[in-house]
Order: sequence, then C-alpha cells, then structure tokens
Amino acid sequence: MPGSSAIENDLMREMKKVGVKLSREMLSKCIAMVTNHNLTPQNIANVWDVFSLNSQAENLTPDNWSSFRVALDREIAKTPLATSSSKKKAAAVVSRSAMGKRTSSTTGSTGASGATPSAESNASKKVKRERSSPQPDSQLEQIVNGNIMSSPQKNSDGDESSSLALVTPPKSNTGTSKSANAMLYSQRKNAGETILTYNPRNLAPVESNVESGRTCVISQPFASHLSGSYKYMTDGNRHQSLDRHLQSMTERMIESHGISISSEQENGGAKDVEDNKDSKESATFEHVGVLRQSQQTNIGRICNVAHDGKLNETSLLLEGTRHGSNGARIELVLKDVSNYCLFQGQIVAVKGVNSNGRKMVATQVMEGLDCKGQEDMDKSPKEMFGTHGLKVYAVAGPYTTSSDLKYEPLADLMVLVAEEKPDVVLMMGPFVDMRNEIVNNGEDLVLEYEGGAKTHVCYEQFFAAKIAAELENMYEDDPDLKTQFILVPSMDDAVAEPVYPQPPLENPLEKVIQDFPDTEDMPYGSLCLNNIETVGGKRLPKNAEDRRVHLVPNPCTIKINEVTIGFTSLDAYMHMSTESITKLPVGNRLQTLAEQFIKQRSYYPIFPAPSGNGKEFNLDVTKMEAFSMPVQPDILILPSLLTCTATCIAKETTFVNPGHLVKGSYGGTYAILDIHPIKSEILEKSEEEEISHSVSDRIRVEVRRI
Repeated sequence: MPGSSAIENDLMREMKKVGVKLSREMLSKCIAMVTNHNLTPQNIANVWDVFSLNSQAENLTPDNWSSFRVALDREIAKTPLATSSSKKKAAAVVSRSAMGKRTSSTTGSTGASGATPSAESNASKKVKRERSSPQPDSQLEQIVNGNIMSSPQKNSDGDESSSLALVTPPKSNTGTSKSANAMLYSQRKNAGETILTYNPRNLAPVESNVESGRTCVISQPFASHLSGSYKYMTDGNRHQSLDRHLQSMTERMIESHGISISSEQENGGAKDVEDNKDSKESATFEHVGVLRQSQQTNIGRICNVAHDGKLNETSLLLEGTRHGSNGARIELVLKDVSNYCLFQGQIVAVKGVNSNGRKMVATQVMEGLDCKGQEDMDKSPKEMFGTHGLKVYAVAGPYTTSSDLKYEPLADLMVLVAEEKPDVVLMMGPFVDMRNEIVNNGEDLVLEYEGGAKTHVCYEQFFAAKIAAELENMYEDDPDLKTQFILVPSMDDAVAEPVYPQPPLENPLEKVIQDFPDTEDMPYGSLCLNNIETVGGKRLPKNAEDRRVHLVPNPCTIKINEVTIGFTSLDAYMHMSTESITKLPVGNRLQTLAEQFIKQRSYYPIFPAPSGNGKEFNLDVTKMEAFSMPVQPDILILPSLLTCTATCIAKETTFVNPGHLVKGSYGGTYAILDIHPIKSEILEKSEEEEISHSVSDRIRVEVRRI
C-alpha cells in the first residue's frame, strides 16, 4: 500500500503522545481506518484520548476495539463531505406557534404595513408552548417535504392575501434523514433518568419555590469581567498582557507557596535568605535561566518547543518574565518528578537544579496557586445569607437537535421549570447554534405564523421567536413566577460576538429598523428580551438586580445571595484534557484537570489556544483579565462533552459538569443544584461581620437526562 509506512510512523508517533503503544494487530486496524475513512493519525489519537478518559482504558486492545470503533464512527460522521457547489440552498421552515400573525380587530386582513394592536394583545399570547410530540401531518411537514413556501402577498389595495405565491429553491435531498434523526429525540425512553448524584452530606432536595415566596438576589460584584462589547480587532501588544499576567502570578505564587527570596534580589545585597516559616520546603527563588549548582525555584510559563503539535515530556520549556529573565526559555527535565499535570500557558513553580543556565532538572513542580481551603474563599456579610435554600438549574446548549430547528428539548425544559419552579435557571449557549446542520449550511431561516404566513428572519429575530418568546410565555402563564434566568453566550452562537471573552448578549443595532414587513412583533436585529420584563403589566426595572432575565458575559463570576458561582460555556474542560500531559495516580486525572482552573485563577489558562478537530476559536489574550477568576468560587460549572461530573475540588469548591441538553440528535443532560441554608447557630455564634460560605457542606447535585 503506497504511503503505508508514513501513515504507520505518524500513527505510532501520535498515539505515543497520548500514552499508547500500538500492537501490530491494532496498528493495522488503525491504518485501515485512516486510509478508508478520510481520518488522520491525529484524529485517531484525539478520539482515543477522550475515549480513554470516559472508559478508563489504559491501552488499545482487541477487547476494547469494538467500543473504540464506535467512537471513531462518530468522528467519521463529523467529517464534512464534499458537496457540489451548484447545490441550491433550501429554506429552513420553522413553525412558530407562540407568535401569531397580527390581525385587525375590525377586518379579516391586516394592512399594508401589518400594523395591528400592541404585542400584549397579540392573539398568539393565548397559545401554549409547543410540546415534544411530533405532528407529521401538520402544514409545516407538508411544506418541508414539498418545494413551496407560502408567504403573505400584498394585493393592489395593500392588503395581504393568503395565496401560496412565493416559490423557494428546491429542498435538498436530506428531508428523510433529518426526520429520522428528529425521531431519535422524541422516541427517547430514558427521559428524566438520574445519571449522577453528588450528595456527600446526605441532604434532601430543596423544596420547589411554589408557596414559600422566597426570592434571591443575583449580582455581578466582580468588575474584571466584560460589561459590554469592545473592539477586538485592534491587535494590541499581546506580549505585554502575557508578561503582566506572568509577573502577577509570580508574585502571588511566591506568597502562596512560601517561596524564600534572597536579600540580593530584594535589596541588591548579600545572598541572605529572607526569613519565612514556610520556606523549608522550597528552594530560594531565582529568575529563569540563572545557573546554580544548588537547588533553586523558578516560576514561569510552560511552553512547547514546537510551534505546532501536542506537548510531550521531551518538548517542555519554561519561559520567564521579560523584567526578571529577559523572556529566557530553558528546557525542563521531569524524570525525577513523581506527579504533574502540565499544559501550554500554565504558570508553574519548578524546584530543581540548573547547572548550565539552559536546562533545569526538576525535582518538584508546583502548579499555580496553593489552595488553602476556606482561607482562600470569598466571604460575605451575614445579612446576605438567606434563611431558605436555593434550587438552581444549570443547562448548556444547544437547545435543539442538530438536524432541525424545532427546539423540542427547550420546550421540555420549560415544562420542567414551570413544574419545579427553581429559584434560578442558568442557561448557557449556544442558543442559535452555528454547528446546527441547517444554520451551518447557510439555509434561510423562515418562521411560520399560525395563519400559515411565513417570513424570512435574521438570527436575532429567530432568537426572539424561539428563546425570548419561550421565556415570555413562562411569565405570561404564571405572572407571579419567582424563577430568574441567567443567559450566557457561547462561541458557537450566531447572535453573540465570535471572540473569547464574550460580552453579554445585546441587540446588534442601536436603532430598530421598522421597514421590514411581517416583523413588527420582532423588530429586525432585536433579541426582544425587554419584552420578558414587561409581561403581566410590569414596568421595565431600573436596577439590573430586579430583572427576570440577567445577561452576563462569558465567562462570568456571579453571586446568588451569598453563593459565588463561576462558569463559562466554552468547553475548556475538554481542551484541558486533550492539551495536557499528566503523570498521576490512576483515577485522579479528571479531578486534577478541573483543579487547574482554580490554581491558575483563570477560566481559560491554556495558551496558545488549540486548533483543529473543531476546537479552534478566537482567543483575545489582551483581555486576559476578563477571563480571569477573581476569587475561588463556591461552585464551578464547566459544561463539557466529557463525562458528567460533580465533585469537590481544591478543598472547598464544588465542580459540576452538567453536560449538554442535546447531543447531536439525542437528548442530553442538565444539572440540579440544591443549596441548603447555612445553620442559624453558625451565624449567631460567629463574631465576624463576614463569614465563609461553606457551600461544599450544604450542597446536593443531581444530573438528569432531559
């Protein structure tokens, strides 16, 4: 087979990077997958990396090949197939039952501009939300399976007629497969199943907020996160931001780990070691690149010798600050280090010997800041502690299956919210998913009104029809509903800025364009989120804390009463898993990876950002402070494609991976966090004005299938 030796060498090299030595039998199977299915050796290695984490497999053997082949088939399904450039795009017709066509109260047809009574009197307000049950004989299905799309046409008098006059481009031959995929979600048999419970104190679930009338206060007290959009194409001096961050972490790590500093470095005098009661376990601090025959401690950033490719033990470099070491880089040798977890961009303190100024033989690696438990945690005044518990839903998109735009999983979620009435629902994007087959193919988004009329809409109007209107209906059905929603954008969102960190969701246009027909109830370019605040005759709140829907940046650290919660919709957990090299006891890897976010005090500590296999995204390091972690949160939520997890990390933080609400054409998972109130005797006995939250002792986490 031509080129087989090159493929063999590449496979052996890539699999060795993820800790696998292939037997001849497994090597031949992998070569066959590469040559027959348009995969690369790096694809095989990346799929194995994720597969081994989820299955706890240590090596690829004939026993686990069948399961691994299933994972490879999923990767093959993601590989884009070549399509003809002459194929015409099809219109994505989406039913919208919750938004009816406005009609005049005196005539049977609308005017030329569609102007009718206010949105509050819209007949669609009386229509309940769509449920998951499919209706194959509906008008929508007839239009999707055919080649025509109705659209209101204006006659010579300016009135709209109901004739089906507009003909759309032919539908692509994918209708049958998409319908079959959609059935996978509606025919699921494990809805509501609990797949994970984390309950170290054997606590009962917090009762639903039905009759208690309890309220919670959601605030954003940390100013480091983004509060609005910014110009991200200015291409500032990235090296200055990186060096500032390294310098800041160096100072904090010296204090955190009790690393001794010679008086020569502080005052330029003799090399007397500064008296530090914690310095016995750490060698004296030196800048990177300083040669010495005795032990020393360097603090720097982990780098890779190769600009491209995955980090490994033989390609490790330690980069120092520009001020202290002129940006010097030295080689790291870790043969004497028993435990480590390293990745590019990580700030570490390395204890070892650098006898020639170019290579350090390490004996210990300290990864980021030391987690000291409750001493490190954020504290709150006593009056912020509530007397009732909190029930929080943590949900990550997408909110519809990959093959349609019906948003059935979102409708099912809203039914659960209406029944359970949690205090807060944390909804992380994507809301209009750019990876959805219809959106990704550039097909037109078309909304169908109850009267049969249809209209083309932009992404923002589509968000208003499928997301904002769904929330609006929640409060219309129950005006006294106490549940508050938190909306977080995603890097895959069509309605959000495409650069990380992301500002909160906002209308892209300052002024609403009124001249687009059939969109009066959804102004062009508007997300229509303010409509939610005025449902039930309420006025638009002046204070952000009084809103029903809170728009926050990605990432963000918020407070719900006294509880500090940090989250990001980016799958940073998966990136950490695929980009890191570890030497750890069996079973500790996933927990150690999650702790790196706390130790690095960053929601995305990896630099440079990975590329390939769907992981590429735009990272603006000049805004590094905006994705820093201002405090160690009580709860850290990182939705990921990795196995759902809930555990205690860094001594006091509860880490939760709720998964995603939808996984392809199948239903996914979401998390329910029950946080019990702190005991009253603790508040009474404490003499301090501010006390620790101790959330890890009063939390219960449950992950369920939608």
